[in-house]
Amino acid sequence: EYDVEFATEGAVIQDETSYMSETLSFEVTTYHEEGLTYFFADIYLKDIESLRTAFARDRYGGKNEKVFEMAVRNDALVAINGDYYSVQQEGIIIRNGELYKCRETTRDVCVLFRDGTMKTYGPKEWDEDEIMAADPWQSWVFGPILVREGVLQTEFNTEVERINPRAAIGCFEPGHYCFVVVDGRQGSYSKGLDMQGLADLMFELGCKEAYNLDGGATAVMILFDEQISRQSDSGRGCGDMIYIKDAGMNVQE
Repeated sequence: EYDVEFATEGAVIQDETSYMSETLSFEVTTYHEEGLTYFFADIYLKDIESLRTAFARDRYGGKNEKVFEMAVRNDALVAINGDYYSVQQEGIIIRNGELYKCRETTRDVCVLFRDGTMKTYGPKEWDEDEIMAADPWQSWVFGPILVREGVLQTEFNTEVERINPRAAIGCFEPGHYCFVVVDGRQGSYSKGLDMQGLADLMFELGCKEAYNLDGGATAVMILFDEQISRQSDSGRGCGDMIYIKDAGMNVQE
């Protein structure tokens, strides 16, 4: 049972920071603390296919593109950057149920399955046949793992642990997920987080699984065709995005 309300059949209720239909409910909250600003999208889904990914230019291997442009074109309700798969030469890349690439990797891997479960793997732990047999919906290869099976991580498979803008995806339970973007490199407005700080945040939010995505100037969140986070360094295009989409009608203000 979901600890959240959904709209009645056929209805959609939307305001500046939230959205509710009969199969989807989310709310985006902006947190301002001393020297830190981050954005938290708390997402409940009855249909895992509402959590989608898209490639830049709508093509695998396409030229990088601003996440805002991808979001508008794909009618995204809320979106964040993905793992910048286009600069990865290794790992297992599954998007919207389709396998694009599978090679050994030194990075951590995150897989979202069609049954709503999310699982993270170290570089030597995942097996292509096992993953494909379990009906995967999405996968990402960037990392590192931040929270695993409810356990906060304190050692990270990354060379970029210092303070930076950050983006992450988390799972509380099947059907309940979050997107988090942390602004950074912007003085007193927001300096960003180091990797342990990001892991601590995802754990404190209650994630049972949490995974770091591309950060730095790539990290960004889009809500209802508006960029709500402040990308650092004038922003950067990306090879992909993660987003929420719904076919609801009859919007009630």
